[in-house]
Amino acid sequence: MSHFIYAENAERGAPPKVPYDKWRANVHWALHTYNRIVLDIFHAGTNDAREIAQIGNEILICERKRAFWTRHPNFEALEARAILKREHGIAELPGNLS
Repeated sequence: MSHFIYAENAERGAPPKVPYDKWRANVHWALHTYNRIVLDIFHAGTNDAREIAQIGNEILICERKRAFWTRHPNFEALEARAILKREHGIAELPGNLS
């Protein structure tokens, strides 16, 4: 079955050439949070057991990535939420993501 947003077995490219302390943690957290919300919408809109299982797998990957960015030294929650609102139009996080 194809993936919706994330693929566990996706090939990973070479490490980024940007130094770790320059990574844009807030932008990446906002993107993965948006993806998480989209996955929840997909989950709510299907009764197909295979799709539900696939979405569940992708949610685990997404949550792992969100957690990674929250631990990054450049992460600032208020700025990340402002980016989520500005770039993706999401002003309030759903209760399961707050």
